[in-house]
Amino acid sequence: MRRVRAIRVTGGYCCRSSAASRGATSGATSSLIPSRPATSRAFRLLRTAKRSTTHTLLLLVGTVALGLASRRYPSVLPTFVSLYAGDVLWASMVFWVLTLLRPNGEGRHLAAIAFAIAVVVEGSQRYHAPWLDALRASPFGALALGQGFLWSDIVCYLVGVMLAAVIDWMLRTRRQKRVLMPRER
Repeated sequence: MRRVRAIRVTGGYCCRSSAASRGATSGATSSLIPSRPATSRAFRLLRTAKRSTTHTLLLLVGTVALGLASRRYPSVLPTFVSLYAGDVLWASMVFWVLTLLRPNGEGRHLAAIAFAIAVVVEGSQRYHAPWLDALRASPFGALALGQGFLWSDIVCYLVGVMLAAVIDWMLRTRRQKRVLMPRER
């Protein structure tokens, strides 16, 4: 028996009908099974919209500059900010690097991957091989891999990734509105 699936948009819902749902053996009339709400055109375009490489590069450079400044000049910042800003900005930087590598990627997937990378790097700080400790002793290694495991860093990574994902979402929706509704001249 051959199954035929047709997707129809009816009353705001995508509905499927197939041979099984129609009762192929009894010859009953077609019934529609609501599966999920129909998404708007703007939302579908937003999910697949390509990010601006220029914006992403500017955000990446700005994040790195702020992160380096937070480590270089901690005395000019409030104590709370000087303790956690570097970790928040490091996780945001990982998100921006991923958006450069996958400009069409979905924001929530990139955020999950960025957070996973940050947690793995933080977890690797519990491992103390001589070659890894020598790498961490260099300035670049200390910035990239960190020096000691702290649970608070994981919270900072979550905040940093969420902050970057929200900024990315805001930029993409603003850009998408310009695409959907061009300015009248």
